[in-house]
Amino acid sequence: MSRHEDIRDGLALMSPGEVDPLDASVIQCLRAAHVAARDKAPAPPCGLGQGFAALHALLDEHAIRPLEFLSPRATGTSPDEACLARFVRAAAEGDREAALLNAFELLRPDIAFLSVPLACDLGLGLRRSALRRGRAPRLH
Repeated sequence: MSRHEDIRDGLALMSPGEVDPLDASVIQCLRAAHVAARDKAPAPPCGLGQGFAALHALLDEHAIRPLEFLSPRATGTSPDEACLARFVRAAAEGDREAALLNAFELLRPDIAFLSVPLACDLGLGLRRSALRRGRAPRLH
């Protein structure tokens, strides 16, 4: 078992530096966007384009309950952050069923179906940017 499998099983009590680089990128960007939305400030440029903005808007407007985001410098991850990271990774890997199951944990069912293509675009965009830079996708 690799050190990245804990977050895939939902046991996300670890630092973002210990998780898969794609998961860490998603978590850090969502944390920064959440802080900006809470403070009514413009969202920080994560370099993820409109796909991220659309997914964040869906999460903000259509979550089945308030989602728990930790501060950007937190040493662990919340269960919601871990679920979002699994959601984006599964969608990017083409596992639409797993992505949809993760989306159902966070979003209203009618909106969950709309969110999978957005998560796929976000995950693939993160992977493309990592390949262009020639390193793992990190946002900090």
